[in-house]
Amino acid sequence: MLYCYDENTGDLALVKGSPESFEIVSSFGITRGSGKHWAHPAISDARLYIRHGEALMVYDIKQK
Repeated sequence: MLYCYDENTGDLALVKGSPESFEIVSSFGITRGSGKHWAHPAISDARLYIRHGEALMVYDIKQK
């Protein structure tokens, strides 16, 4: 599984990737912050960190 962050639209997608296909499992838009979406997402201790301008969002991605 891959997390893909679109620098133009701010959409974040969870993608199941393989040599044959690119399947989006889920996605959502980053709505807080301003400016370009250039910061790279980071994962630590089952948390996904997204920075957009002056805003920092943290998402719990631990498998339930």
